[in-house]
Amino acid sequence: MWRSLVAMLLLWSAQVAAEVKTFVREYTYKAGEADSKLTARTNALEQVKKLLLEEIGVYLESKFENVATETTVGDKSTFKELTRSQIMSITAGVTETKILSEKWDGENYYLKAEIRIDVDDVREKVKAIAKDRDRVMELEEMRRQANARLSELDSLKKELAKAKSDAEKAALKKTYGESSTRLTSLDQAEKGYNAYFRQKYDEALAHFTEAAKLDDGNYVVFFNLGTVRYALGDFAGALPDFATALQINPKYSPAFVNRGVAKIALKDYAGAAQDLSEAAKLNASDYFVHYNLACVYALQGKQKDALDHLEAAFKAGFSDFNHLSRDTDLDNIRKSNEFKTLINRYKK
Repeated sequence: MWRSLVAMLLLWSAQVAAEVKTFVREYTYKAGEADSKLTARTNALEQVKKLLLEEIGVYLESKFENVATETTVGDKSTFKELTRSQIMSITAGVTETKILSEKWDGENYYLKAEIRIDVDDVREKVKAIAKDRDRVMELEEMRRQANARLSELDSLKKELAKAKSDAEKAALKKTYGESSTRLTSLDQAEKGYNAYFRQKYDEALAHFTEAAKLDDGNYVVFFNLGTVRYALGDFAGALPDFATALQINPKYSPAFVNRGVAKIALKDYAGAAQDLSEAAKLNASDYFVHYNLACVYALQGKQKDALDHLEAAFKAGFSDFNHLSRDTDLDNIRKSNEFKTLINRYKK
């Protein structure tokens, strides 16, 4: 079985003299009629994080060379250099925002924060994550949601200032509070990513659990909650989280993949084949999906199906023959002449 979509990315610091850079920004948020101390702090924190990430994005863009995402279609792979926005999104998931000082006077919330980075370490992390197109898109989606919430809160604040009736004000305040809560959920999710990438799975679980409590309609949060449970070895516990993610977004292929891999671990091969087949329908060019389908069918003794999907994996770009040679999930078909012929055809 190929576990890349659910396993922790192995990230490390370069063993050389580190170039450490500290970024510090401050922001004062002027509270509106709908704001409490908590919502004012949420706004101030997200605004200062946005300023920090923008500054870091510009800095890192000048430091990164040949860092690209890979997209595979058929047997062809294309590489596209990471954009500043993508660098910012990934950096948000692998760095920690430290609050240096904050003050609330009842009308204004002042917040000063820093992000301290080891440039070599962050570069290696970004390079590792960039290899997983789905993960890059996921981190971009979280940043997009955070920026959208900030814009929504600003618009609601302006609408509330113009509202005249008590009923209109009450409705706007309710919507404002809900949007602020979802923004807090995204902050918890980013903390979850940071813990996950440091292999602090219990800490990541706590953050993603809190994020899910604050916003039960975000499929990315539930997907990551399931992924963390899988990393902790709670395969059965991960299934409901992936199911919730798919209930919210039925076309989210990574959730089918991860649920399928969890079912393999639980020896539910029929269920795994069903989930991975759904993932293949949504993303036919994903060699991870086809490789895992080959493993599932091999475990079930379905040699033809296994070989068909193994060939599909090769055509989609799979080339890790070292892993393939050690994968016991393929033992049922390994000795067949068809398997040997297929390997010889694609092995270079």
